[in-house]
Amino acid sequence: MPPRIRTKRNSQYTVQVESVEREKKTDSLPEVGALIESDGNYYAGNGIEWIQFAPINNNALQVGWARYDDTEYTSEDPYLMTAETEFTLPNNGGRANDPYSLGMYSSPSFDLQAGSTYALTIAFKTSMNTNNAHADLNFYCPTDSDYANIADVIVFPKGNGVEHVYSRSFNFYANDTLAAEGLQIKFNASHSGIIYDVIYFIEKISHA
Repeated sequence: MPPRIRTKRNSQYTVQVESVEREKKTDSLPEVGALIESDGNYYAGNGIEWIQFAPINNNALQVGWARYDDTEYTSEDPYLMTAETEFTLPNNGGRANDPYSLGMYSSPSFDLQAGSTYALTIAFKTSMNTNNAHADLNFYCPTDSDYANIADVIVFPKGNGVEHVYSRSFNFYANDTLAAEGLQIKFNASHSGIIYDVIYFIEKISHA
């Protein structure tokens, strides 16, 4: 039988969502802009086929946020920094809140999707064993040095041995190399000191 042609039209004022039985969905014409519901799933027509847009059951299309806290290095047992020695920021992800089940971090690397954009906030506490110290914070991808340009310089105005609480936020795009190799956060202090209570807040803003 020929495809069923809709008699109701969407307009700038209203959007009509028609309920269609599963066996009749394939007989319905997927007109551009048409919306239907079938068995609890929602589809939009593109002139060729029906495209499911809700609920999202493809992790690659899901956006959302997650938080990962380090539970290894705390104020009682901080990570010891050596002067001018680069290291990966310590975060074992021991306490995670991932309500969208995106799985974006597995210590020590972020597991990201090529073609997607992200917002990352890095929070931590630290102190240095001298005055006038500084530290370099930067992204790291093994074979794509361009990501090292996503960086910041951390200074310690409060002086020797005084706790400083920091957070730094970055927006970035994940290319194929970063998705394949993973993203790490590097830290390099000018003098010895301690760092602890590292937290990552990451949001997947858009997908490929």
